[in-house]
Amino acid sequence: MTTTTELRLSGDGIACGGAFEQWPDLECELEPVVAGGIGLLVTAGDRSTIEAALGADPTVPDLEWIAAGEGWALYEVGFAGAFATLFEAVADRRGTVLEAAGRSGAWTVSLRLLRREDAREIYAGLVEAGLEVEVLRLSEPTAAGVPSGLTAEQYEALAAGIEGGYFEIPRRVSLAELADELGISHQALSERFRRAYRTLASSELGDGAAATMA
Repeated sequence: MTTTTELRLSGDGIACGGAFEQWPDLECELEPVVAGGIGLLVTAGDRSTIEAALGADPTVPDLEWIAAGEGWALYEVGFAGAFATLFEAVADRRGTVLEAAGRSGAWTVSLRLLRREDAREIYAGLVEAGLEVEVLRLSEPTAAGVPSGLTAEQYEALAAGIEGGYFEIPRRVSLAELADELGISHQALSERFRRAYRTLASSELGDGAAATMA
């Protein structure tokens, strides 16, 4: 039974901590890049400012420019310190980093892990590494094997979409490709997503808010 946890990480040793101090408006998030590397998408500032701030930060010893556009720049990075420990711990436990975004000197990180015990161990490891860790959310599938309210088919579709990169920007897989992988039509997959979104919105926001999605 998997566990999903969302953590807020801050304190000495946080990834890009030096850059946050030098450049308080820094906003960034992690993105997958080719060959399984870690991408850092920065959405504020110009390239020279970004590279000056990150280049002097000891928590980001490896920084390689990939692409840039108006208002954003993408780098392949390697982290040192607590974040390197975090990624190693998640990989060792066959977990997944679902999302990670940094702003105002702190990171919000979402992880999917195989066991609740994995979440406790990673939490303890981050605290031991000197970070301040706040658990924002910790959830597990119901006894039926899927989050409450979702059908098994809806859960399977969402899980496949996350794993395949359907929800990433830009998408790494199309709706048709994902439907082929699941052995259903793209219309059927689109409908599964729509019903799953409504169920999750209803659970988080209430039936009234979800009704606008109908």
